Amino acid sequence: MSIGKRLALAAVVALVLGLAAGTAAYTLEQSPEFCASCHEIKPAYETWLRSGFAEHHPTCIECHSAPGIGGIIGAQIQGSRELVAHFTGNFEEPIRAEVPDGWCIKCHSRPSLPPSHHTPAFLKKECADCHRH
Repeated sequence: MSIGKRLALAAVVALVLGLAAGTAAYTLEQSPEFCASCHEIKPAYETWLRSGFAEHHPTCIECHSAPGIGGIIGAQIQGSRELVAHFTGNFEEPIRAEVPDGWCIKCHSRPSLPPSHHTPAFLKKECADCHRH
């Protein structure tokens, strides 16, 4: 087999494996129980359950990813980093996650927010200033 054919075959195999891994990761990240399977995230998971957020935000990834395909890919890259940190013990507790307003606005558009959220005082705040769990 020529070098060109070997490279093409290797590229196809890499693509198939990458798609399979991405699909598996996407499936896992839809499960809050999977996210909570690491001991370092359990306190945040338990707070999320008690906060009432779980009722209207049933998966972690809904709030912890940017919009669109870029958000999906970015969340998978971040998840890979977090798995490495978990297995190497290279993380700080308590776990902190930043959720920029743009991630909230992908579902909660500004016009649909309650009138109290349109006051000058609220417009200067980040969503997470009040909505922490």
